[in-house]
Amino acid sequence: MKKTKWILSPLFLLLLVPAPVPAADFDGSQPLICALKDNFECGPDGCERVTSEAINLPQFLRLNFKEKQITTIREGVQVRTTRIENADHKEGNMFLRGLESDLVWSLVINETSGKMVLSIAGNEAGFMIFGACTAP
Repeated sequence: MKKTKWILSPLFLLLLVPAPVPAADFDGSQPLICALKDNFECGPDGCERVTSEAINLPQFLRLNFKEKQITTIREGVQVRTTRIENADHKEGNMFLRGLESDLVWSLVINETSGKMVLSIAGNEAGFMIFGACTAP
């Protein structure tokens, strides 16, 4: 009985430690869901924090690398899709870029942590959105 306690105690502790997420989860080899968390609207005079609703952003994005598409996920609102024009990898980050109407966007995802930064730029206005991605 005592031996069993000593063997199970370290095993139990291992279960409490979160398993590291493999880098392959965020390298474009599988689809991702990204949550948009902190939003900033920027103009020539500076930036200010805004709500997703104020700038018409969804709460989540679905990234499909196979089809080269990003799709919005928002309850009760029409789904929008944009094309991923370019994708590159450098120094542990994945860089995605594209155009939507009169806006250019870029999305950087850390391939280890899944943390992301989305930037959107148009005529005298820009947006910085911070969030995180996960495999569905």
